[in-house]
Amino acid sequence: MYDVLPVVGQEEIDFIKRFGKPEAESWRLAMGKLGKQKRSMSSEVAQIAERLHDIVFQNPNRLIMSEKHIVENLGIKVRCVPASVFYHGKTGRVSVAWVIHTASADEAMKLAMIAPPNDAKKRGILKDWLRSIPEDAKRVQAELVRSGVEAEKWWIG
Repeated sequence: MYDVLPVVGQEEIDFIKRFGKPEAESWRLAMGKLGKQKRSMSSEVAQIAERLHDIVFQNPNRLIMSEKHIVENLGIKVRCVPASVFYHGKTGRVSVAWVIHTASADEAMKLAMIAPPNDAKKRGILKDWLRSIPEDAKRVQAELVRSGVEAEKWWIG
């Protein structure tokens, strides 16, 4: 999920272009690389990196955060993190790619059981996975029931 950053100046754009990877008419700066530049020996580079990092975290993607809230209300532990910052040369916009990760395999199983994908191929992959670990699937399903969440056993049968 991408989110456009409204408060990025020319120094941050130049930073993304300098340390990011060119991709067609844009540049992608991985958050790991941004974090590394926060510890740069150059105080100017470190300051710009810190400022860009702060801008990213002060402007989280609202849709992703809403989805995170919904999933957490189901009792599933997830974390939402920015993956990359992009500068789009053609439009002059800066955006951020955000991702949500489940905290563990058990949390991924819970999500698969409660909200399986509509896509047949993805659903088949999850079905095969849950069937390959029947004891774990049974344990996680029992945890869901104990917490008051009923999930159809769609992967069985």
